[in-house]
Amino acid sequence: MNHLDVMGPGPDDVARALAGTTPVGGKLYTSERDRLAILKEAAEDRKSELVAVGSLEEEMGEQEATETLASFRYTEHSDNVALALRVCTDLGVEPEVALGGMTQAAPDPGATIERRLGFFGRDIVFVNERPFELVERVLDSAIFTFLQTVSAETINANYEPVLRAN
Repeated sequence: MNHLDVMGPGPDDVARALAGTTPVGGKLYTSERDRLAILKEAAEDRKSELVAVGSLEEEMGEQEATETLASFRYTEHSDNVALALRVCTDLGVEPEVALGGMTQAAPDPGATIERRLGFFGRDIVFVNERPFELVERVLDSAIFTFLQTVSAETINANYEPVLRAN
């Protein structure tokens, strides 16, 4: 369970704090599993329906979940996608439409963005876009300089002047 820094000091405290947002006579959607009893108690107290959603893998199968998560431009958690998808489908939005909107949405500030770069037979992984863009520019510059050096050395090594001095 997240948010210990502001709702803690422990996971049960966070669950109780989140349970305080339970609507009266509505639906409480959650992908929480470890502290579900706390949320269930709050839902019963407020005469709301508790909708516990499994992970994306549980909801649609391992392969389809992997493909779905890979379609995001940023790192997204399986539980979050499953939860959002369930809310959307319960509101009458077709799953394909909901997932299309989710994958095209701009990531939240601070969302984890992962980029992979093949570099001379090595796989380099950059996390978050700003550092990746900076490193990409540095690598482009280094590669350009390297190619200029190699090209100059190759030209110099193979250069045979047409006119030779006597």
